[in-house]
Amino acid sequence: EISACLVGSEMCIRDSYRDNTWSIISDNNAARYPQNFVPFTATIGNNALTDTRVHMLNESKIAYVPYFLESLPDNLNSVADVCVKNDTDKNEFNYSHYPFYAENTYRYNSSSEAEDYKAFVYDTYLEIPRTTQIELRRIAEQEGFLDSELTVSEKIEMVKNYISNSKTYSLKTPKMPSGKDFATWFLNESDTGYCVHFATAGTLMLRALGIPARYVTGYYATAYANQTVTVTTDNAHAWVEYYLSLIHISEPTRQAEI
Repeated sequence: EISACLVGSEMCIRDSYRDNTWSIISDNNAARYPQNFVPFTATIGNNALTDTRVHMLNESKIAYVPYFLESLPDNLNSVADVCVKNDTDKNEFNYSHYPFYAENTYRYNSSSEAEDYKAFVYDTYLEIPRTTQIELRRIAEQEGFLDSELTVSEKIEMVKNYISNSKTYSLKTPKMPSGKDFATWFLNESDTGYCVHFATAGTLMLRALGIPARYVTGYYATAYANQTVTVTTDNAHAWVEYYLSLIHISEPTRQAEI
């Protein structure tokens, strides 16, 4: 049996894109986060829980966690919905979580806290520079993403297919010329890209369409039952999370190239 997860998936969620750079949530945005809402935990149907032990070889104040936790360990605390802090002297943690599948979503019980979180999401994860938005909406119109007959889910699938299939994956992608916008340069001018390019373009295109999305970095690893997997910088990855009443995970990078 294979249990696949994104270890360290919540290590670094970025909310603000300015000057071609993603930034971690600002103090002002963090202050607006609904404190009674616990992120990173999930209830996913009748799926059986699995256990993962994460041993960090280097000291880190950020805990590397799998997706879909049953609960946060008592000695770890979340910083808004951005990351999980490790304020202990420990470097090993055990997690109970649901197996990772790309089609899984975070499922929350209906509550006032969930409604507060929804308001936070729409206030935080739609930010996009005006010039970037204008160009991305031009592309969206050209590709048919603005068709009023489309559902939001259909738009998301179209964006994912467009971005993942429009470029060739290559770690040797040339550096962007100065004075360009990273996302629009990638979509309009570059022939290649890697996860950072695909995830940035995917996040911002969804935002341009009014769909809350965020850019996430972490590590992708597939763990087999009763086996140890070493996760290194070779496993580093970037992807998209979007919000559609629930938090969904999207992988816009060309699958065959991961």
